[in-house]
Amino acid sequence: MDAASPKKSVPLYYYPALCVLSIVVRLLYLTLRVRVSEKSNGNMRREGASVLIFWHNKISLAPYIKRKFRKRFPIFGLVSQSKDGEILECFFRFFGIDSERGSSSKGGAKAVVSLIRKLKQGKDVCVTPDGPRGPVHEMKPGVMAICKKSTAKILFIRWNMRSAWVLNSWDKFQIPKPFSVVELEADEIENYVALEDMAKHRNVSVESLSASMLGN
Repeated sequence: MDAASPKKSVPLYYYPALCVLSIVVRLLYLTLRVRVSEKSNGNMRREGASVLIFWHNKISLAPYIKRKFRKRFPIFGLVSQSKDGEILECFFRFFGIDSERGSSSKGGAKAVVSLIRKLKQGKDVCVTPDGPRGPVHEMKPGVMAICKKSTAKILFIRWNMRSAWVLNSWDKFQIPKPFSVVELEADEIENYVALEDMAKHRNVSVESLSASMLGN
């Protein structure tokens, strides 16, 4: 489906506002001074199905990842089955991001199975391990289940927004301010087995290691 023609899963009167918002977001992205190391840039652009992981409060930059680094690759985001999730699903489609609906509280198991299937088909999957309701910066088991059963490579993505609006939400949602500096780092792990070996070597749990690789 074309990115400019989102699936009609929300009332029609939402579409003009979402269309305007998508334009505003694109314009915002054009003003950002994004700094990416050569290694992180290579990790983000490398071919092959990947699990892209970052915290929920950095989701405002998910479309940037798609358009800047993964434009050639189909990508599916895990979105909750709430009304907010329906709106987010529609908004994502303006940027060419498809959605799989589910969360830890509703439809999660089915969504995990579907996302594993997508990865085995060579598609990317994007997840926020502390979404959709927190606790903030806490890894949930569904994300690791996706990594373990898919054998896909894993990208741990860290954003540092030098200047951002911080919303009064459970996760302190961040939106970068126009013309601000945004630093992007991405660590690539070959697969879940490699991540597990790294955790054992450091004598920590896979969840603790994963959380530390995402930063704050």
